[in-house]
Amino acid sequence: MYSYLLSIKSIRIWGLVWVSAFAFSGQVFAYTITHMGGPVRGDFVLEPAKIELFVDPGHKSTTELQVTNRTAGPLTFSVSVEDMVGSDDPMRPVLLLGDKRGPYSLRDYMTPEVNTFTLESGERITLPVTVSIPEDAEPGGLYGSVLFESKSFGQDANASRTISRLGALLFVRVNGDVAENGALEDFRVSGGSPVFVTEDPIGFEMLYRNSGSVHVNPYGMITVRNIFGMTVGEVEVTPYYAMPESLRYRKITWEHGPLFGYYTATLEQNRGYDDIVDTRSISFGVLPWREALVGLVILGICVLVIRWFFATFEFTRKS
Repeated sequence: MYSYLLSIKSIRIWGLVWVSAFAFSGQVFAYTITHMGGPVRGDFVLEPAKIELFVDPGHKSTTELQVTNRTAGPLTFSVSVEDMVGSDDPMRPVLLLGDKRGPYSLRDYMTPEVNTFTLESGERITLPVTVSIPEDAEPGGLYGSVLFESKSFGQDANASRTISRLGALLFVRVNGDVAENGALEDFRVSGGSPVFVTEDPIGFEMLYRNSGSVHVNPYGMITVRNIFGMTVGEVEVTPYYAMPESLRYRKITWEHGPLFGYYTATLEQNRGYDDIVDTRSISFGVLPWREALVGLVILGICVLVIRWFFATFEFTRKS
């Protein structure tokens, strides 16, 4: 009887050991590394560049990032996290804060599966990143970045060291009542001139002011019409992020066909919340340089012909 109970106890102990080992192994080796091959391009790639998550207080969400080594040799990476914020500089939609804590801090709530790893040439890692939101978190936006840094050295001791760093932006919204507020602030044609003497694509620029406490994703459509009101082109404004309390710049390029004359472009942009649409219109002219050059040549010839005509022939009035 004693031997039987001892055997049962031993089985249970070994079972717990195997279950614990399996669980621990699953936690440590949750990431995967696969050989992708492909051409050598002398860099590494991070995908995706932007991740958006919606999480309830007291819950967690796990996403995945992929890093591919496209250099000719092995690369060792370090993984870190930082907070990020928006800005009023249209050319810098987000600012990484390094060791500083942001007003919408996320760094304490996101955990990459590992802090370092090595990839051979052509290998790709799929790395889980877990975002855990505390129960007492207030509804709103939290923003941070997962950064991958690799250091490479030259062949000799005096060679320079190259540090490459890429970051994935994480946009996390803690579910609940939030303050969404923003609007289109400006819409204009690139270059500042109302008349274009070019056949290159025309750029449209827009500024969006987000004065709320969470990021939004405005989107819309630009419709171009000629002087007769006929639609000659449409350009989609795909969704783009605007950080809270910041100004976001966006430029859209219109690949057009032959143009000549006066046009009006109308932007209808959804603010990214409550289905509110802002509408702005601008007017511009297009005078392609080839047509302009031909017109100037013809005008010059006409002027010369008229001057020659009046210089050659004398007109007298009949008596």
